[in-house]
Amino acid sequence: MRATPWIMLLAACLMMVSGAEPARAQNMRVYTTVSDLSREGAPRVMSHNLTLFHAGKVYDYMEEAGEVVIFEPIHHRFIVLGKNYTATEVSFTQINHSLDATRAESQQVIEKLSQQPDDKSRLLGQWMKFQLDPAFDCRHDPQAQRFEFQSDPLSYVVQTARLDSPQFVQQYLDYIDWAARLNFVIHPNGNFPDVRIKMNEALRREDLLPTQVDLQKRMIDLTGKEVSPAGKLLSYRAEHQFGWEFQQVDRRHISHWERQLHSNDVRWVTFEEYQQQLVSQRTR
Repeated sequence: MRATPWIMLLAACLMMVSGAEPARAQNMRVYTTVSDLSREGAPRVMSHNLTLFHAGKVYDYMEEAGEVVIFEPIHHRFIVLGKNYTATEVSFTQINHSLDATRAESQQVIEKLSQQPDDKSRLLGQWMKFQLDPAFDCRHDPQAQRFEFQSDPLSYVVQTARLDSPQFVQQYLDYIDWAARLNFVIHPNGNFPDVRIKMNEALRREDLLPTQVDLQKRMIDLTGKEVSPAGKLLSYRAEHQFGWEFQQVDRRHISHWERQLHSNDVRWVTFEEYQQQLVSQRTR
């Protein structure tokens, strides 16, 4: 599977944690609304998704795409089920192999850019290098339950919560790490996962769950030209509503998805074929 050069960053997650105790819960639901705060006026909603933790699996449903991604850590894999009854399986090994290939390819691109005399090439090389090996100036205010991850050209501001069950925080952050890796493999124009994983490492060390994450970044295209005007940063926010009990619709969703996976109507394709379908849909 051939890796593709990347530059763009995706929005990070903001969580709103309910007052229930997750230690006693068997299930967890997260409803997410991602918004663009860069423009003046009301935020522009970009996407919605529903994430359900149940029986050792995680079901991540993208409403706009009609697609559900199922995380099965015990089997070391994801299953992606599209709205057109197309399904594919991607193992953790495949994901890591793709990331390694992209990293090697990107290192070659960075080396070539470093040899160019123009500022655009230099800026682009620095941006790619940062994503491969992100370094933040971290500031933690325990009293305010606030983490700041500062760098140029990207920064996070994170509000956090400490739960009674540190193992639950670890489980959640493990899923977010793998989801970041998969998202990049499926959408190679997105951010390299190390940026989000780096932030999660700091939260993991403190056993903290992110309750709000704001991301500011300067976006650059493949030519090195800044998309946003000089001095202006793009700003994103994802609002997540957490619950520790399922609604009736959540159980119906899971039953429906599991029936689909075992249906004769599902057409299973290789992950490479699934990626090719996505590329074809984006170019239409």
